[in-house]
Amino acid sequence: MENYVIIGVIVLLILIFYVSGRIATRQKNAALRAKLIRDFGILPEQTYQASDFERIRKYYDKKKTAGDPAETFHIDDMTWNDLNMNDIFALFNATQSSVGEEYLYERMHRMELKETKRFASLTDYFQTHEQERVNAQISLHGLSKITHFSVTDILDRIAGLERERNLKHFVLDVLLLLSIALIFFYPGPGILLAIIFLAYSVISYFGRKGEIEPFYTTFFYVVRLLRCADEILSMSDEVAGEDKEDLIRIANTCRPFRRNAYFLASGVHLTENIFEIILDYIRIIFHIDIIKFNSMLEFLQEHTEEIDTLREALGQIDAAIGVANAMKAIPGLTRPGFWENKELSVTDAFHPLLKKPVSNSITTKGGVLITGSNASGKSTFIKTVALCALLAQTLYVVPAASYRSCRVRLCTSMALADRIKENESYFIVEIKSLKRIADLSETQGAPVLCFIDEVLRGTNTVERIAASSRILSELNKKNAICFAATHDMELTQILQNEFTNYHFDEEVHDRDVTFSYRLKEGGSDTRNAILLLSLIGFDEKVVKEAESAADHFTQTRQWGTI
Repeated sequence: MENYVIIGVIVLLILIFYVSGRIATRQKNAALRAKLIRDFGILPEQTYQASDFERIRKYYDKKKTAGDPAETFHIDDMTWNDLNMNDIFALFNATQSSVGEEYLYERMHRMELKETKRFASLTDYFQTHEQERVNAQISLHGLSKITHFSVTDILDRIAGLERERNLKHFVLDVLLLLSIALIFFYPGPGILLAIIFLAYSVISYFGRKGEIEPFYTTFFYVVRLLRCADEILSMSDEVAGEDKEDLIRIANTCRPFRRNAYFLASGVHLTENIFEIILDYIRIIFHIDIIKFNSMLEFLQEHTEEIDTLREALGQIDAAIGVANAMKAIPGLTRPGFWENKELSVTDAFHPLLKKPVSNSITTKGGVLITGSNASGKSTFIKTVALCALLAQTLYVVPAASYRSCRVRLCTSMALADRIKENESYFIVEIKSLKRIADLSETQGAPVLCFIDEVLRGTNTVERIAASSRILSELNKKNAICFAATHDMELTQILQNEFTNYHFDEEVHDRDVTFSYRLKEGGSDTRNAILLLSLIGFDEKVVKEAESAADHFTQTRQWGTI
């Protein structure tokens, strides 16, 4: 009777633990679901360190050389940094997983050169289907965001790992079993051999286990990817989109891999469950998890393409939800349009990083030269147009009322600095930056849309104007559409037959400067650098003498001595 009571108590305790665990899981999922619904349409507030971007960009580094150049163009790091794209990435990174944010980062570098709206369709779906979006987010949340490694590192670490044949483990298992059987016929020799083989088995087990255990992370993460794929496939067909057939095929192919993962234990569990303890010792003695590891390693190394397809498909879903979140959070984001003409037209474009942006519009078939005084808005405007072009061909959204252009390859030369370690002056860095644009414009493919801020500012006035005018003219004659911002008013006259002139200006009231940040036609005829010296607090004598010297040069084209 007492035995039945004990068994009943054990069964009851197991049932209580099981039920309480299920309840806790449901409460956790309910809280997560409520948070995801509440936060949709709110921009993420995550703070990034340099190490975070080093981790996130691993997938981009791997993918940037892949693909057909006629279909895809990857922007370079200089263009990415010129446009403050780390900050733009943060606006869209409402992803739930590392595969999502790594895919988003790579996609924001990849300018599609052929018409495709696949990603846009997925984003639109998640904007209007809350239940499906939240269900997908919960599944992706199970993959989590890894803080110390990239998914690319985790998956690639086994690529070059040397396989071990299982034959020696099978031989050892057979010898151990035979020695145990021998005990029943010849106890003395049987026990001795059993002890020898058992000792060797345990020692060799922990030696090999220490070598392979660091790679368990990869195996378990692949299992999580496969589990997430199964959950996605259980949802509506639109969630998986065009990747549904690939996910089904990969899930079926990898089903044995998931089953074998159960045997990858990490030694004796700290548990009072006698069954688990016995199972752990069986694993150790007969090297079951090592044998499974070897066969699973072989499987992964032979199915790397399927795993890459799996992580990309799940990453795309996660990234699409992040873009859907941004489209709700940032008023004014719209879909772009494309045409075959070598022409760009953007209406009411604004910069999404500004709290109170001023929108501007422009239409052009060729080069654009933008002049204006300091702080009037030149750099912000060309960055805005460049950002529209980039987001149009990567995420299929634009911060503008409308955007239409041909497909382009984007390249910029803006936020430059000298490189002391490489012994390169600012001017050397600058001309190398311009040369890469010139070289790109000479290659076949989509037109190069380039943006240059202050051409050749690193050298003297005479040579700067002479050289910059010829560089811009040459770009305009090649396969390029060039936007250039400059303080050099002389360029408006020299390039008036090849570039369309626009400008930004300011209003001065009682020695105070205000800016409208509105783009206007024609070249600028104002300057404010000396006035800004006064507003900052420079000595009045310095300011007046500077104004007098500037007026003298304007009238005589000569500088006087001090």
